[in-house]
Amino acid sequence: MSAIERDLRTKKYLGALAHIAEGKSTWEASVISRTNVDVVKQALTQFRVGGLETLRRIPTGRPLRLSAAQLADLKVIIEQQPQISFAELVGHVAIRFHVAYQKAGLRRLIAHELGFRRYRGLFRRGPSLPGCPYRRTSKVREGS
Repeated sequence: MSAIERDLRTKKYLGALAHIAEGKSTWEASVISRTNVDVVKQALTQFRVGGLETLRRIPTGRPLRLSAAQLADLKVIIEQQPQISFAELVGHVAIRFHVAYQKAGLRRLIAHELGFRRYRGLFRRGPSLPGCPYRRTSKVREGS
């Protein structure tokens, strides 16, 4: 298995393909990697057709309601008016793009797709703002 790969499913696929490359059968590779034989055969077919990238997991979930051009327009609005509230943004999106969002959904969209966070009443870029509730901090023990 690949030590760099974080996705467990992809790790299993790569491990099974490595065993096949070493000369083991698909059944032996599936037993060693603890997956189904049909899954190993499907992964082998995908790998032969499209290479390693076809084995990576495709992001699932609901697609965005805004197009790329609409996201770019929303980004311009936020950059020009960083003090705008989420309630005002919900109104802008509803009127301008004819799409209904709740405040929480719009907050998630802006954070994940555009990279803006609300901090002290203003929209700012990046998750590493001081005191930002989205900030990931690592605790370092003293004396180590």
